[in-house]
Amino acid sequence: MNSAAILLVLLSAVVHTTWSVIAKRAPKTAAFYCITIFLGLLMYAPVCVPHVAANRGLLAAWPWFGTSGLFLGVYYVLMYRTYRKADISLAYPLLRVSPIFSTAWAIAFLREEVTALALCGILATVLGCMMLPLRSLRLGRAGVSFRHYANPVYAMAFAAALVTSVYIVVDKHAMTAFNPAGGARTAIDYVWLEMAVCCIVLLVFAVRDALSSAGGREAEGGALRPLRTALGPILLIAPMLLGAYVLVVAALAIPGSRAAYVGAFRLVSVVLTVVAGVVILKERFGTVRIAAALVIFAGLVMIGIG
Repeated sequence: MNSAAILLVLLSAVVHTTWSVIAKRAPKTAAFYCITIFLGLLMYAPVCVPHVAANRGLLAAWPWFGTSGLFLGVYYVLMYRTYRKADISLAYPLLRVSPIFSTAWAIAFLREEVTALALCGILATVLGCMMLPLRSLRLGRAGVSFRHYANPVYAMAFAAALVTSVYIVVDKHAMTAFNPAGGARTAIDYVWLEMAVCCIVLLVFAVRDALSSAGGREAEGGALRPLRTALGPILLIAPMLLGAYVLVVAALAIPGSRAAYVGAFRLVSVVLTVVAGVVILKERFGTVRIAAALVIFAGLVMIGIG
């Protein structure tokens, strides 16, 4: 994998981990993410809007950033609902098992070739993510059992991972078709448009929750009241939400980079988030999670070498 692409993905992982930890303590609602992304769009608007308006070729990519934005919005909904029910050191890794799907899509639709070592690395990173929820590696009810995954938390997490794999592959196709030179400038504008669509999707969910609350029923996302105390997290997360994914799409835009590898290498954020969950949020961390983190790290090394 290209060293520049690796650097961009590693930097993205640090940014993504940072805002994820902040978001764990913020309101877990569609309104929170809608407002945060809208503010981020405003922050980047002076840079992106003039260039987007002048770039008719990029505007022609609307089916791609429209599709990605739609799936990205659904991902955020699934993500914050998962965070409501589980520790970040448990939920986040499950949200990031998308490489097992994106690799399949990349091979089937983008005709990417994946080396045997890199494929083993991808499978290892996913295996590590799957190990994290376990209390023991022994077979049986207390150890490795389907019961650990047969519940709504894991269903939402895996659905989010599937959604992630789709928009990663769509964005790689868009960068290949509309940004063949691999320029970061086009990648930034593309993500801005994608996030604008995502914001609209989240607005729909936020309005739905508000109407449910006004109708006398408890909205799943709660009332808008918690947002009054969330100004700090919103201001902190707003530039990072867009910035983290700009780095990923910039990596996808580099000629020769592959969606399967980029998607898998993003899992370095899993290790960072598990550590942050334990150190900052004081979540439990047992020997199984240590082993899982090591398996993920080994997988990333194999991907880098492969």
